[in-house]
Amino acid sequence: MEEIKIEAERIITPYKAPSKAYRYFTAVLALIGFACVGAVVYVAVTGADFGRQRPKTYSEIFAPLYKTYGIEPLPEALVDVPVYSALARLAKQPCNWEAMTALGQNLKDKKESWLAANAYLGFSKSCQSDGSAERAAADLFLSTKDFRKAQGLYADLTNRFPYADLDWYHKGQAEHALGMTNEALDSFSNTIALAREPAKLGDWVFTEMSEIYASAGRLCDAMMPISTYISLDPDTHDNPRMQEMLRGFSQKGNCKSYATGSDSFPVPDSGVIIVKASVNGTEGTFAVDTGASYVAVSPEFASRAGLSASGVRRMMTANGEADAKPAIAAIKLGKLQASDVPIVVLEKSLGKTDGLLGRSFLSRFEMNVTKTRLTLKTK
Repeated sequence: MEEIKIEAERIITPYKAPSKAYRYFTAVLALIGFACVGAVVYVAVTGADFGRQRPKTYSEIFAPLYKTYGIEPLPEALVDVPVYSALARLAKQPCNWEAMTALGQNLKDKKESWLAANAYLGFSKSCQSDGSAERAAADLFLSTKDFRKAQGLYADLTNRFPYADLDWYHKGQAEHALGMTNEALDSFSNTIALAREPAKLGDWVFTEMSEIYASAGRLCDAMMPISTYISLDPDTHDNPRMQEMLRGFSQKGNCKSYATGSDSFPVPDSGVIIVKASVNGTEGTFAVDTGASYVAVSPEFASRAGLSASGVRRMMTANGEADAKPAIAAIKLGKLQASDVPIVVLEKSLGKTDGLLGRSFLSRFEMNVTKTRLTLKTK
């Protein structure tokens, strides 16, 4: 028994508590273990790679370009492969027009015309533009019915490029939408006057102009653009739809005194028809000008005729832009008479004539021009 007791005492030793250093060391090892397990789980769930730098957003990648253009970053969701490609090309060459049009078209296709318009404006401010960027922006603003911005851009364009008839047309559309009736009528008139081949203009230019007159309550004047359209190519343009519009305006406006009479005038070898006509009872010498939108008189003749003109209207003439004052008058030419004819008083004299007889008078009549004779008669 004594031997067994001695052996048991040798095997079973008394318990000793671990040292403080040992306990601290094992706790640290446990924390490190838990951290490693947590990191493994995080990577497995999120796909994070602690060996790589956080990827940049598109806004960060193209921040220098956005700053150059002075525009807000595009929403990340819009930057697909085509948009990214266009932005990348512009980041290298900010004035690359081909890349700009690609960006604009892609944004437009995504129904983001407003963003596309502002991108075009940013391009135009940063690069030497020939008007194409501003024109693209204006077209997009017009399509989104931001008429105020569209009108401002088209106004700038017509100042820079006064002979671009399509800019005048779109300017007139924006002005009509904004309730700028007189300005819209001037813009449409300039569209017609500047067209290289007015007879090939679409009828919508003339019908829209008629609607502007009609919306202003000037139903008899609304007949003038339609009559002008017909006179440019009677064989093609004198159709039932145009005649129905004329009858409608005439009946609604009670335009019995709109135009009366018929007469004809010889065409000289020079091709310039000079006639005697009276404006508000004052006779003067006038050149018949089928290309002029309005009857135009010199300031000297306006003074003699006692014409009351006010306001300023920007006109396009054969000699370029000119400011004129609008007025209304009664005109008599031979056996022809018309009342309430829109006319303009020019700033400068016209040389040997007192004025021009333009379409605001001529289009009230059925007009036939041959090499030898001009015939006008009541419609």
